[in-house]
Amino acid sequence: MSHLFENPRDPSETSRAPGSHWRVLETEPPLGTTPFRSSSSTGETNFAHDGDNPTVSAVEVRLNAELAAHWANMGGVTALRAFLLERLQLMKSPLPGSWSEEVNSFVSEFDVLHGVPCTPLKEDPLYDPYVKQSKQIARHFNLDGGVSIENTSRVTIFLNNKLSTKPDLSFVDTTKRRDVKESDDEINYAHVCTVWDAKRDVDKITAPGLQLGMYARRILAKQFGRRFVITFAMSGTHMRLFAFDRCGVMYSDKVDVREHQDIFVLAVLTSVATSPIIGMDPTIEEPTISTTPCWTISLPDPTVVGNFKYVRPFLVKGQPVVAGHTVRGRSTICWKTSDGLYIIKDYWRAQDRLFEAEFLKELAGINGVGQLRAYQDNLCRVSAVRGAGHFLNDAARQQGTATEIPDRIQCRQVLDWYTGDLSYAPNPLAMLIAFRDAVVTETCCSRWTSYTATDGALGLALGHLIDVDVAKKFQDLFDKNATAGDLRTGTRMYQSVKVLRGDPNTYGVHDHMDDLETFFYSLTHLSTVFTTRAVNIESRLCLGETTLVGLL
Repeated sequence: MSHLFENPRDPSETSRAPGSHWRVLETEPPLGTTPFRSSSSTGETNFAHDGDNPTVSAVEVRLNAELAAHWANMGGVTALRAFLLERLQLMKSPLPGSWSEEVNSFVSEFDVLHGVPCTPLKEDPLYDPYVKQSKQIARHFNLDGGVSIENTSRVTIFLNNKLSTKPDLSFVDTTKRRDVKESDDEINYAHVCTVWDAKRDVDKITAPGLQLGMYARRILAKQFGRRFVITFAMSGTHMRLFAFDRCGVMYSDKVDVREHQDIFVLAVLTSVATSPIIGMDPTIEEPTISTTPCWTISLPDPTVVGNFKYVRPFLVKGQPVVAGHTVRGRSTICWKTSDGLYIIKDYWRAQDRLFEAEFLKELAGINGVGQLRAYQDNLCRVSAVRGAGHFLNDAARQQGTATEIPDRIQCRQVLDWYTGDLSYAPNPLAMLIAFRDAVVTETCCSRWTSYTATDGALGLALGHLIDVDVAKKFQDLFDKNATAGDLRTGTRMYQSVKVLRGDPNTYGVHDHMDDLETFFYSLTHLSTVFTTRAVNIESRLCLGETTLVGLL
């Protein structure tokens, strides 16, 4: 229930302060602010707790569960070389020959691993030699101007106010640090292009992969236009790539960089490169002091709805109003445009799911549902980066099956702006009425009944449904598009018993009654997290045919 918004304003109206129009009637006295102030998208501190204290290990446990069954092996030296060369081809090169030719020429003249110990007793002796050699490579190819290579093994880089990590090597975008005091403790994941981690050996996959995934996860969370993160684990003799994207992890076999020194050089060049090689979205431009204080977000080839006119990129100030903290999945990000009229929503849909805009177009003009103005599907595909052949998950490979991880597609939508989720309600009464309105809307949309009577019942609805990117058409629940038993779809604590059982043959397919059951669990959650001092005051609110007791 993290996306129940207030009814839309006409786009021509001027923006009003959040919450100023939540009052049900102007004659009603204020009931005090809503004490509920958290949601499922809060961030690390919402799930990464060991007792009352958030810990890095707790985040790693969550990351492990998130990436389970989504590890894909890309192959060995040939596949890795091809992947890195393909990334470098995106960069305009001043080199006289191809990247492959120039790298091979460089390797034939220089010992690119000079000073790097082969079999150190500990990892520490690898840090500085790898930094030194990487800097020399970047300097030779004239790529040392925008990215600095730093030993950050003793540098604290914060995930949030309480959690911190220390990646061994960090490749930091210096252009993003111009306004930051140049000191080690100022490094932020918003500036980091990629990280490397040193290991005595790189035989294992899961442990180094999860450690690098922790860093990649935060890079994705802090860099809102980032589509994927490429990282490396290295020993004195071998390297292994771990690429993190919205489908999970793609990793390489370990490669002997003593024998294949060009792989080490290509890894360095890929790490010191900038957008779009490292996965920055070219349709999103970050603010800079020299240009504009706003983000700019474009739809290169939009489809408009109704008479909406899209004439220029949208301007966005500040941080997103919603930003996911996961690596794999939808990873929804929502911005509010600087004029206060629209929400720009990005998410990554699985290839076997319908585009959310298809549902919103069918619900256009219905009171109580978010209104779509423009959209664009297929901004980017994970397969465009990985290559189409790198989706067979390890679990399927070990079992001898051909099950592949579904590709994911980046989608963007423009919707009318709404005040915020339920936590923005200024008082319990407004929250409950918004909740009631959302229930009525959902019930009518689920049954696809006439909406005339509901419009009259809702009037100017306070509660709206806008997040339908995991919705399905009812007829699809009976065929191959059904997602029976997929407990990862949706929020576990709100799922119905039927969905948790996961057997449509015994319990029937998902229908509107499951949605109503989810609403009940959401309401129970809202009721139990209230901490108001007036908790001992019994109050009765009659909303239609429903009586809610003691929620103030």
